[in-house]
Amino acid sequence: MLTETEYLGAPLQLQEGEVGILSNDICKVYFQTSDTSKNNYSVHEDMLCAGDLNTGKAICRGDSGGPLACKLMNIWYLIGISSWSLPCQQPVSPSVFTRLTHFTSWILEKQSISPNPDPAAAPPRNKPPAIKDFNSTGTAHKPRSCTALVVLQTSPVLLMSLRAR
Repeated sequence: MLTETEYLGAPLQLQEGEVGILSNDICKVYFQTSDTSKNNYSVHEDMLCAGDLNTGKAICRGDSGGPLACKLMNIWYLIGISSWSLPCQQPVSPSVFTRLTHFTSWILEKQSISPNPDPAAAPPRNKPPAIKDFNSTGTAHKPRSCTALVVLQTSPVLLMSLRAR
């Protein structure tokens, strides 16, 4: 198991984990504390919680910026960006992601003031080396089931895909 002090070793291959989406009301229960001297974590409407509390699949240190994607009718949708979690050790708690739907208007506004890229300048359409021969081991077609692909190198890809739309 990866922890706050154990990092994923080289070659930093893109990782995935099937996780379930939790309502924010349920998620808030995991971050309540009666000790006011400790950090107080809170979950807000611009956040989305996901995890697999049975197997311990969750984001960990270094995963911030990774995507939370759901496959619906053979189309992948980016619904969240990994943000924070409690230290990744037992007991496991949900991971917290930025809820992209909360920022849809802002994203569309930024896209509208940016010129469309020249299609001729686009790089060739090859699979990125990090996901070469990628075969999902999850069953992301289950309702409310998502796959979190976590690695720091995915952030530029996400930003480029948002800008290209």
